[in-house]
Amino acid sequence: MADKPALVVECVSYAYAAERGFLGKTGSARKQVLNEISFAVPHGQITAIVGASGCGKSTLLQIAAGLLQPDSGEVKVGDTSVSGKLGSAAFHPQNDALLPWLRVLDNITLGARLSDVSRETSRKKELSARARGLFAEFGLSPDVEQLYPDQLSGGMRQRVALLRTYLMPQQVLLLDEPFGALDALTRHSLQQWLLRVVVADGRPTVLITHDVSEAMLLADEVLVLGTAPAEIILRISRPPAQRRLAEQAEGADHAAKQQILAALAA
Repeated sequence: MADKPALVVECVSYAYAAERGFLGKTGSARKQVLNEISFAVPHGQITAIVGASGCGKSTLLQIAAGLLQPDSGEVKVGDTSVSGKLGSAAFHPQNDALLPWLRVLDNITLGARLSDVSRETSRKKELSARARGLFAEFGLSPDVEQLYPDQLSGGMRQRVALLRTYLMPQQVLLLDEPFGALDALTRHSLQQWLLRVVVADGRPTVLITHDVSEAMLLADEVLVLGTAPAEIILRISRPPAQRRLAEQAEGADHAAKQQILAALAA
């Protein structure tokens, strides 16, 4: 795995423009959100980022996805800068973002098809076959492929959206609170399922979550962001995936959780 590219975030800072004031005019002031954030995610590892609401977690992920240009610093995949470059990562937004007018199979393959527009038509059949071959692994039954999103449960919609992200060819996975809107039982089931899927996939993965237990279970490293302008105030390395599952079952990760909660409360 040493020759596989890592995701590298180097000294990234970002500030939002001030809110519009009287007659829609924008002042010169800017609100600093991120301050010199640096971390690396090796191939085959998951990094979880936790922090208080509004601290800049999603902003950081949008910068890594090329949706926002950092004010300073750089995002790289291996030695290649991807700062500000759309399509540089497979990105899963907070909501499932399924298109209601497309059937499940077309929603699943859309992202991968658009990643290579020059071959979109010729790849559709190939990607459809690949998606069908992954249905069982993603907990989907064959009869859902012709359904529309509003015919699916919340958990099924998330599985469809995650399969769409998984099929995208980019070398990095970015997941923004993929289970945030689900009930506790569904979320617990999908967390353990996602852990198996992402570990098998092997791409460097960044997970944004507000759930400390979720971060402890899914991540090889947990980064805690302080309040805006956010900096990394705590880094916790975690054991391999199977040990994390055992720790969760045994309650052996309690001390590390308390350390994270104390950092968030400081």
